[in-house]
Amino acid sequence: MDKALSVMVTNSSGSVISSNATLNVTAAVNTTPTNLVYTISSSNLTFFWPVDRIGWRLESQTNNLTTGLGTNWFTVSGSAASNQFTVPINSTAGSFFFRLAYP
Repeated sequence: MDKALSVMVTNSSGSVISSNATLNVTAAVNTTPTNLVYTISSSNLTFFWPVDRIGWRLESQTNNLTTGLGTNWFTVSGSAASNQFTVPINSTAGSFFFRLAYP
């Protein structure tokens, strides 16, 4: 929730106080490549990546078994807002590929 505040800005020329200001704080995103870790539980595959990579996208592609890896990557919806994502395992769907991408 944003809240109206007064803000004092100071530099070598002096300082000034605003009447109303809104402060939004955005966390820095680490851009160094990292590993994508996974666990398997029952019929789910859960991916994890470091919390300082929130904002990165989990990307996926699904192909038949004879095609293998292609160029048809798509972003997994909602994955950039978290550092983990769970997908159901479907053993009849062919081959699945996942990667983590920034941004």
